[in-house]
Amino acid sequence: MQRRKNGGILTHFGIAFLLFSVVLLVVNGIEIYINQKKFHEQQYEETAKNLSVFLESLILADPDDFLTYQNYIIEHRDEIDIPVDFDNYIEAKSNFYKAFAKTYPNKSYGVNMQFDEMTEELKKLYIIYRHEYFLQTFENARTAFNVPYTYYIVPDKDDYVYYVIDIERTPGDDGKNMLLCDYYQDGEDVMPVFYETWNEGKTINKFDTFNNEYGRTNSYYTVLTIGGVKRGVICVDADVTQMYKDIVTNTGYRLLKTGAFVIIVMGILLLFINQKYITKLTALQSNIKKYAEEKDPSVVSKIEKGISGHDEISDLSMQTAEMILELENYMHSLLSATTELTNVKALANKDALTGVSNKIAYDSRAHALQKSISEGNAVFAIVMIDMNYLKQTNDNYGHDVGNVALKTLARTITECFEGCEVFRIGGDEFTVIADKEQLYGLDEYIARFKEKIKDMTIDAVKTRIPLSAAVGLAVFNSENDETVGDVFIRADKKMYENKKAMKSMRNV
Repeated sequence: MQRRKNGGILTHFGIAFLLFSVVLLVVNGIEIYINQKKFHEQQYEETAKNLSVFLESLILADPDDFLTYQNYIIEHRDEIDIPVDFDNYIEAKSNFYKAFAKTYPNKSYGVNMQFDEMTEELKKLYIIYRHEYFLQTFENARTAFNVPYTYYIVPDKDDYVYYVIDIERTPGDDGKNMLLCDYYQDGEDVMPVFYETWNEGKTINKFDTFNNEYGRTNSYYTVLTIGGVKRGVICVDADVTQMYKDIVTNTGYRLLKTGAFVIIVMGILLLFINQKYITKLTALQSNIKKYAEEKDPSVVSKIEKGISGHDEISDLSMQTAEMILELENYMHSLLSATTELTNVKALANKDALTGVSNKIAYDSRAHALQKSISEGNAVFAIVMIDMNYLKQTNDNYGHDVGNVALKTLARTITECFEGCEVFRIGGDEFTVIADKEQLYGLDEYIARFKEKIKDMTIDAVKTRIPLSAAVGLAVFNSENDETVGDVFIRADKKMYENKKAMKSMRNV
């Protein structure tokens, strides 16, 4: 009777523990699912936003060029043939520049020949090259960021939109060439968040959900603004179907691990309740807690040192150590990816030739200065520097020599205007912005620059040619200047007066 009683108590204890374990697994499973859902939704949304920012930065590297491309391809979409199966835009780029060189042998596109001045045939070749470039960029971004669909659309009247950049590469009537700028009616009932985003003119924390050939997807939108005007919308789709598969898989995996752990603990409590196992569990718990609080990966070595034998707790300790190491590796990878994204953003603000900041960076700085003007605490000055004879240098000695001249000038400006921000805002135009700290030394900086450049020359073809530049300075005056543009115009005017004076001295 006593033995049956002991057995009944152990059985009842086991049943009670089993019921408790089931409840624990259910609650834990719900919590894991909620956390996994929140984590994956944030991760997918962040990926979509990062991809949108990346594509937007590439487009805004040359906004005027993109706007020219967009307007022309929409207007002439039925006149342009682009093969559905092209695999590299380089060939289209080569075709354009070969045809351009043949048609305008003494011209350079973007320097002394603009898009509107070209023949219609060259315009089409250029637009083919740019479309293939943007399309391939969107495709590569889709692959790199592991999303199902990226595209760029331009809204029109009556809820119609142009699919300007569409990685689906929909064939036209001939089956060989792409259907360009597909004109499609998608109303607010189909894409409510799209139209809300477009009407507000900025990205909002909402998305449209679709069921299509990609499965169930969430569409995130970024409004592309050029020159203060809305031009179109960059769209990125996130795979919701795959997201929920990942959530279910991870939740199931975590539940299985938790369940295995519970079974092990139950077996230990029922069969091997002794100090040896309790000590191991206590040590493991202490190390996990230390890692959770201090994020110190050295606890792995402590966990590994505490492993003895081949029991379940030893396996759990090993798995925990491996999990911590995997987590550390993941965090390092995430940090590396974040650093890489930061570098990409930095490159978008740098002039590729000279290494100084570019027009995008200048516009951003000007926006910040305008804000300080509005707040009444603006103190700054703008120096305009324009290189002389760049066109003659390019024509007489080649663009390589002209590029050397530009880089030399940029380096000289940076050295002479120490501590100031230097921007290349045009082909031969540079701008220096001086804050309060540098303001009172500007006259000395300008004098140093003029003195240094006075006798400066660069290597050309069997000769050396002088380096020359005109300079204009304007200091912000709160009584007369309302915008950064007012200061810029005065500095530009002073620069041209200096250029005119230099020309007069040469003619004497």
